[in-house]
Amino acid sequence: MKIETKQFRQMEVGESDTEKRTIEFSVSSEFPVVRYSGNDEFYEEILSHNAEDVNLSRIIGAPLLLQHEMEDVIGVIEGAKIENQRLLVKARFSKNKKAQEVFEDVTDGIRRNVSIGYFLRGCVKKERLNDGQRFYFSWEPYECSIVSVPADPTVGIGRQLEIGDEQKIETEKNIKEKIIIVL
Repeated sequence: MKIETKQFRQMEVGESDTEKRTIEFSVSSEFPVVRYSGNDEFYEEILSHNAEDVNLSRIIGAPLLLQHEMEDVIGVIEGAKIENQRLLVKARFSKNKKAQEVFEDVTDGIRRNVSIGYFLRGCVKKERLNDGQRFYFSWEPYECSIVSVPADPTVGIGRQLEIGDEQKIETEKNIKEKIIIVL
């Protein structure tokens, strides 16, 4: 699968308040993520960010986790909105020791990657590609995480970086190789 367009990370921190331990940042976009169908085929999954395709009812009050681990709650999501085809959240970090350490790393620019846990609700659009398919889904987010390696490299906290086609193709190749090794 060849991805032809260039993507940019748009991750400037929105409002942040160190006293209240809150930060606003993007957690999802319409970046195509390569998925394995189980039929020896790969496809691109895109989370539609049209307002009617995103159910935000569970994200306010949802946990902010570390590495998607349910026992590692480091905060709570206090606000969410769709803006410029991205989901932006306002997260408040806990006062517990682990959360304080992560918050310091975030505000120091050490931890920048984020991810989102979600349920797919249905396919809203299909596209045939030369070497596969692309599916746009309606979806419902239920948690956000600070992670080491994100599926969507165009979102996160406090940086901006161009991602060229070569890097995306290499990333896709690595994903396919890892899946083949696991199988």
